[in-house]
Amino acid sequence: MMTQSTMKNTVQDFTKKVNNIIIFFVFIVRKLEVCFFFFFFLNSMLIHIFYEQTLLKLNAVTLQPSAVQRLWGPRVTAAACKHVTKFFFSFLFSFFNLFF
Repeated sequence: MMTQSTMKNTVQDFTKKVNNIIIFFVFIVRKLEVCFFFFFFLNSMLIHIFYEQTLLKLNAVTLQPSAVQRLWGPRVTAAACKHVTKFFFSFLFSFFNLFF
């Protein structure tokens, strides 16, 4: 038979273990939250940088037909190329964040 003091010690040990497990999970969740925030911030900054650089390059060569315009015909304008480029970079970095 367990005495009252050993029962009290067992309950305290169990409570400490449960508290340690909860603290561990909270720690992991907080670290993941910081990592996700960093990746989303980095993602948006990289998309913005690459998109702006691509816009500068597209605006510099608007008088010459681009490879996309030569491939798809004259109906593809620089605005369509900008939208495709923005979608491509957002997809690329979302894919990168998903697996890494």
